[in-house]
Formats: sequence, structure tokens, C-alpha cells
Amino acid sequence: MREDVKEVEEDQQRPEEDWEELEDDYAKASEEVEEEEEEMENEEENPEREASNCFPSSAEEMDVDPFYHRLRLGPLQWLRTVLLSVTLFPLRILLVLLCVLTAWVICLAAMAGWTRKELSERPLTGWRRRLRHAAMFLGRRCSNAAGFWVSVRGRRVSPEEAPVLVVAPHSTFFDGMVPFWCGAPYLVSREENR
Repeated sequence: MREDVKEVEEDQQRPEEDWEELEDDYAKASEEVEEEEEEMENEEENPEREASNCFPSSAEEMDVDPFYHRLRLGPLQWLRTVLLSVTLFPLRILLVLLCVLTAWVICLAAMAGWTRKELSERPLTGWRRRLRHAAMFLGRRCSNAAGFWVSVRGRRVSPEEAPVLVVAPHSTFFDGMVPFWCGAPYLVSREENR
């Protein structure tokens, strides 16, 4: 507290020349701010931006709005977007459909001859379990074809150490893909969801 009092007393004892310097500095800073504001207003009235530049070149050109994103694409970027939309997108859709339909057929074969009650009471064994691994592989390839690449870091613990995998609250697309990379654990859900 005494240090604050000393600083105030020292400020009051400053020579008048120091106060004039501070006032001059303040006046110069105010003029600079006014000039910058005028320049910004002129830029908003006459925007001269290059069409090929997709990112603003300075912070002054950026409008800060967290709910709106302006993407400025150059001619080559537009051309690439159009060409890939026409060629790559249908190919990805075709691969996703192929993976889903093949996995569906494999799952039908794995569950053939079992009732719903048998499926809920005992795990798959033997050749049915191998078909389950094939369906997991196709699920991973389907995710890759859709553009989702998952890299797993670390080591998954054994089922004896941690027998439960929880994926919740299902707020993203990745929640549905987790079982494909985790050995296709059995899913548990409420009775009302059947």
C-alpha cells in the first residue's frame, strides 16, 4: 500500500515539462487512431482485393464474425472443386455403397438360422465370428471411402482389464465408427430403442 502512495506522490512532484510530453504523446496517439479509422472506412467503401487470394493479407481486411465464414477461392481452386465434385464424389459414393451392401450380405450370412433371442443371449463363435471381422474391415473401408481417416494411438486394454467401451453422447459421425476400430464390441441399448 505504501508503494502506491509513493508512486502517486512522485507523479504529483513531476516537473511540468514531463506532463507536457505526456499530453503530446497522447495527442499523437489519438491522431494515429483517427487516421487508421479513416483508412478502414475507405477500405470498406472501396474494397480492392485480389480474386486469387483466398485469405486476407492483413488483420485489417478480416471481419471478425464467429458465425460467418467467407471463403474466397481463386479460379484454379474453383476449377479443382468442380472437377473433383464431378469425378471423386460419385466414386466415393459408389465405394461407400459397395462396402455397405457387402457388409450387409456378410452380416445376413453370419446371423442366418439364429433367432433374435439367440443373438442377444450368446456371442458369435467359429465361422460366424470370422464373418464379423470381415464386416468390421468393410466398415473401416467404408469410413475411409467417405473421407474419414482414423489413426489409433496407444494400445487398447484387454477385455479382462476393461470389459466395457462407452461411446456417448453420440454427437458426431465418429461415434458410429468407433466399433469398427475397437473390435466390434457388442452394443447395449435400452429396450425402448428396439
